[in-house]
Amino acid sequence: MTTPMTSLGILDQEKFLALLLASLRNQDPMQPVDNHQFLNQMTQFANLQAMQSLNASFEQMLRLQQLTQGASLLGKNVRFVVDGMLSMGRVSGVAVEGGKILLDVGGRRIGLDAVRSLSE
Repeated sequence: MTTPMTSLGILDQEKFLALLLASLRNQDPMQPVDNHQFLNQMTQFANLQAMQSLNASFEQMLRLQQLTQGASLLGKNVRFVVDGMLSMGRVSGVAVEGGKILLDVGGRRIGLDAVRSLSE
């Protein structure tokens, strides 16, 4: 990462630790960081870790939901749009490539987002 902020504008874990360690190393020995301020920083760090863990869990749940959604389409006829053309075919398989769920339809791989309708 080239910036100290993630795309969401939140410090990532490594940058937060680096800033915390730098502030501890460079503090004035005659006026050290008070306990209250240090406790606040540690609380922020714990919150950051919890949020990252929660985000990872949500990403896993989303992938599982999409895979389940794709699997529920097996054997069904779908209408889908690829390159601006509306096509139809039977779903014969489901695959995951690059974190994206793809349906095998008539020898083509299409994303779930391309599906417009389905029928038995």
